[in-house]
Amino acid sequence: MKKLISHVLVIIIVTLFIACSNNKDQNSHTGSWELNEWKVDKALDLNGDDKSHQDLLKEFGCLKGSTLEIKNDNTATLSLSSDVKFYIEPIENIVLEKAPIMTICGTDSEKLPTSYSYTLVEEILTLESDTETIKLILNKNTLSMKVSSSFKAYNSSTDEIIFSQDGTYLFTKK
Repeated sequence: MKKLISHVLVIIIVTLFIACSNNKDQNSHTGSWELNEWKVDKALDLNGDDKSHQDLLKEFGCLKGSTLEIKNDNTATLSLSSDVKFYIEPIENIVLEKAPIMTICGTDSEKLPTSYSYTLVEEILTLESDTETIKLILNKNTLSMKVSSSFKAYNSSTDEIIFSQDGTYLFTKK
C-alpha cells in the first residue's frame, strides 16, 4: 500500500511540474518588450559621422524608449516614442544611399499608443487593429517584426519616396 501511495505521489508531482512548465511557456510572450534594433538591408549613415550601420537605432535616437506591452487578456499596446521621417536633397550623379539624409523626429507628448488584439500560434504572434495586421516571430526573449519598406527616404522638395529598404524591428523582453 505504501508503494502504491508513493507511486501516486510521484505521478502527481511530475504532472504538476509538467503543467507548470507548459503554463510558463504559454505565457512567455506576455510582458513588456523594448525596441532595441531596427535593422535594414544596406547600412546607412544617417547622422553624418562617416560610419554606416544596418541598425538604424545606432544612427539616431528617435525611437529609443519604444515599447510593446503584451497582456494575458489577448490585448497588446505598441507605444512608439516618435514619428520619424527621412529626407534627401536630390543631387545629380550621387548614389542615393550615400546622399546626406536629414532625419526629422516628430515627438508628440499627446501621441496615443496603438491598441491591438492578438493571437499566438506556435511562435507567430499576430497583432490586429481596425487598420492593420502585424506579424512578429517569438524566439525566446526576442520578438522580430519584418516590414517591407520600413525605411523610406523622401525627396525634400517633392515629398516623393526616392528609395526605400526593407527592415526588421527587434524587441527584447524587459
